[in-house]
Amino acid sequence: MDRRLCEEYVRWLAQIYSRQADLPPLTDDDIHQASRIIDRHRRRIGGRDDFISLVAIRVSEMLAREQKPLASFHAVVETAADTVRHRITRHAKKHSASQLEMWPAMEPAAKPNQIMADRISDLLSTLGPKEQLVLKAIIDGESYLDVARQLRVSVRTIYRLLDQIRGAIRLRDSAE
Repeated sequence: MDRRLCEEYVRWLAQIYSRQADLPPLTDDDIHQASRIIDRHRRRIGGRDDFISLVAIRVSEMLAREQKPLASFHAVVETAADTVRHRITRHAKKHSASQLEMWPAMEPAAKPNQIMADRISDLLSTLGPKEQLVLKAIIDGESYLDVARQLRVSVRTIYRLLDQIRGAIRLRDSAE
C-alpha cells in the first residue's frame, strides 16, 4: 500500500479527532506514528490493500460514539487497527475451514524421505561397486580418510570417485 495514501487517511482521521476533542491539529510526527501503527497491523495479516480504509471506518465509528474526554489518538488508532485485524483473521479462518470441507479428499503425498531414498536407490543402481561403497559411506557420515582406508585407496581416489558420482548425478538430472 502507498504510504502517502495511508498518511492521508490518518490526516483525515486526525482532523476529525482534533475537532471532536477540541484539540489543536496533530503534528506530522503524530501522523507518521499512527501510520506506522496501522502498517504494523496490516503487515501481520499479509498486507491487505483495503486494511487502511477498514481502519478509517472503524476509527470514525469509534469517534462518533465516544464522549469527551477521548482516549489519545494513537490509542484509538491502535484499538481500531487491532479490531480490524482480528475481524479479518477470524473471517479468513472461518471461510478457509468451510472451503476445505468442500474439497475432495486427496491421497497423501509421498514423504520427502521416501522420495530421497528412491532417488538414491536409483542412483546407486547406475554406479559401479566402488562408487556405491563411497556414496553409502559418505551418506552415513564417514570421513574421506576412513573411506579411503576401508577401500585401501588414497584420499585423492575418493575425491575422483566423488567427482564421477557428481557427474552421474548431473547426467540423471539433465535427463529428467
